Amino acid sequence: PSTIVLENFPEFNLKPWLFDNSPKSFFSSKTQSRLFLDWLGPNLGIRCFEDWYQKGRKNLNEFGGWTLKYFEFSFMKALNSVYREYEWEFWKFKTVPRNFWENIN
Repeated sequence: PSTIVLENFPEFNLKPWLFDNSPKSFFSSKTQSRLFLDWLGPNLGIRCFEDWYQKGRKNLNEFGGWTLKYFEFSFMKALNSVYREYEWEFWKFKTVPRNFWENIN
C-alpha cells in the first residue's frame, strides 16, 4: 500500500519510513538510509555527529528501527555505513555489540 501512495503522490514529499509498511527494499539503498538518518537526527536532537553517541537502538525503534535489519541489527553499523565521512569511535556509544571488546586488535 505505501508504494502506491508514494508513487502516486510524489508532490507531498511523504516519508516512507513513517508508513506501517514501507517498501520492502527501501533501506537496502544507502541513499535512502541516509535520507532517513538525516531526517531522524534533528528529530532526536542531533546537531553534530558526536550527538549520535548518546542515542541507541531504542531511539531508532521509535521511528522505524526495523530498518536496522539491513545493517545486521546494529545501530553502529548503520551509522558507520551511512556516514562514511565521519570516523566513528565505537567505544563512545552507550552500548557496544556483544564481544566488541574481545575483537579489538
